[in-house]
Amino acid sequence: MKQNEAIIFDLDGTLADTLNVSVKATRELLQNLFGLKLDDTQVAAHFGKSEDALFKHFCGADWQKAMDAYADFFAKNVTAGTLFPRIKDILDYLKLNNIKTAVVTGRSAQSAEQILKAAGIRDYFDFVKPGSSEGSIKPRCIKEVLAAWGQAPRGAYYIGDIPNDIIDAKAAGVNALSASWADWVDKPAQQACAPLHIFHTTQEFEDWIKMS
Repeated sequence: MKQNEAIIFDLDGTLADTLNVSVKATRELLQNLFGLKLDDTQVAAHFGKSEDALFKHFCGADWQKAMDAYADFFAKNVTAGTLFPRIKDILDYLKLNNIKTAVVTGRSAQSAEQILKAAGIRDYFDFVKPGSSEGSIKPRCIKEVLAAWGQAPRGAYYIGDIPNDIIDAKAAGVNALSASWADWVDKPAQQACAPLHIFHTTQEFEDWIKMS
């Protein structure tokens, strides 16, 4: 990648291996705080919107109590070891070469900031744009980041792990990249959305960054 280019990252499944942890944390805190017994499928069905929507659905007026407990869990349980292999090396390389980086995630601002700080990578990113309780707003957030940078879309990339990330990147006019290194990735669905590149390992991604 060149210095006049930029890359925007998804968080869960791209930078950090936090999806399964998120499901478990949500399920356990809802049971411990509110006596609600949900299975993984019931919890995961609400993903795609920011967590406040999930907690408002299950906890009503007490949703902020659940949000605070959720953020506290990640502050205590996420470490640099939660990052996928070589992510820190990739971010170091991008920073050293003055390539602009940001995060656009479906998570709430509260938990996104907690995870990035706990993993020790928050300072790498110029911007962290959270999700919405109404659903995905990634195309809008990507455009906002580009505008703040004064960055042309053709020189920018968005990388995420789910098919909607590819769709959202294209809707924002940037180059779509797919992170296919998490265990749960639906590889055929990624391919069907035709991203610019699919990276099966973080090493492949790192090599591409250094050679492109």
